[in-house]
Amino acid sequence: RTSAPVCSCPRGPVPVRSQAGAALDEFEEDDQRSTPFACEAAPRCHRNLEIAAVAEREQDMAKLTGKRIKTASGEYDLEVVRVLRLSHGKIDRLGDDILQCKLLERLDLSHNRLISVRGLEQLPALKRLNLAFNKLCSISGVESLPNLEVLDLRGNMLRDIGIFEKMADLKALRQLWLQSLSTASPSARNPCCEHPSYTVVVRKHLPNL
Repeated sequence: RTSAPVCSCPRGPVPVRSQAGAALDEFEEDDQRSTPFACEAAPRCHRNLEIAAVAEREQDMAKLTGKRIKTASGEYDLEVVRVLRLSHGKIDRLGDDILQCKLLERLDLSHNRLISVRGLEQLPALKRLNLAFNKLCSISGVESLPNLEVLDLRGNMLRDIGIFEKMADLKALRQLWLQSLSTASPSARNPCCEHPSYTVVVRKHLPNL
């Protein structure tokens, strides 16, 4: 075993650090200086990851996927789904998966963020459809459902009184909701209900109501 080299000076022999030891000390000092910055950056990165994860979850929730349909209905195959309740689901678009539910008779999509329901015309078995409290300005996709008996459209943004003429082909329709019976909830009323000819036009085109 060899001892560390020493140098002679008035104060006595002092061990001389090897170059490797000096380099190690310098590295440790640099690491200690950089540590606070790393600690400060870590929380920011973590927050960014959390924000990204939340945004991704919200995007997934906005989609009406086959997985969501199966979970909500309890059915493994979309083709056999007859009842589907997806209210308060933050859904803003239908997607294509629901079009596989050819036997679907009851569909509740109330309290979502839908601006269009195009595609529902491909579900001819629908009898009860709840689209209340969405953001619909049009009923395209609904006016040609041959077996539709109950339609709830309260709390949307339907302005055009011409929608009732488009509904004239809904021969099976027995109940149509466009506003709440309670005057305490004006938000449930569609703008078209304010039209002076509203009642007359409804009775003309939908005499079975």
